[in-house]
Amino acid sequence: MLQLTETHPNTDVIRAYWNATTTGNVEALRPIVAEDAVFHYPGNHFISGDYRGKDEVVGLYTMLTGMAGGTFEARLHGVAADSQYAVAILSYHLNILPKHYLPGRACGLFRVADGQIHEYWLFEWDQLMINDVFRTLGMRVALQHGKLGTLVLSLPRSLIAAARTAWRLFGGTYRAPTDF
Repeated sequence: MLQLTETHPNTDVIRAYWNATTTGNVEALRPIVAEDAVFHYPGNHFISGDYRGKDEVVGLYTMLTGMAGGTFEARLHGVAADSQYAVAILSYHLNILPKHYLPGRACGLFRVADGQIHEYWLFEWDQLMINDVFRTLGMRVALQHGKLGTLVLSLPRSLIAAARTAWRLFGGTYRAPTDF
């Protein structure tokens, strides 16, 4: 039977993961990500998908850190683990514009063995909001990397996502439950 506790040694692995990803020290992930690791990044946007092995996982977080550029504040509420699994609960603010942020919550389910993360599933409280933010950011990223064709093909969805993101920011009706 699964009995998670806050004092299991695998909680230290997840806290090291958390520290590396929130401080932008993505190279600190290498020792705690297993060679056969699979990170499942959810959603329907240009980053969603499966990332396999240390290089792909570090590449994912390098890209996320570069995109965030100080626009992401997060709080780890707790980690619980047993000899095989760990769960992390967090809340965050996506600082989209000065003085305008979107709040959110997520949890991560990790499969941990021998001090390394072998599998990770991220579960967002509001996946549509995240999809919209990444699609909106995707327009900027596509332009920065010379991917005009990708931008043109995704433009209708990206414009709708940007409009929904603006509505969340300025419409006054979006209230994600968060205790940041």
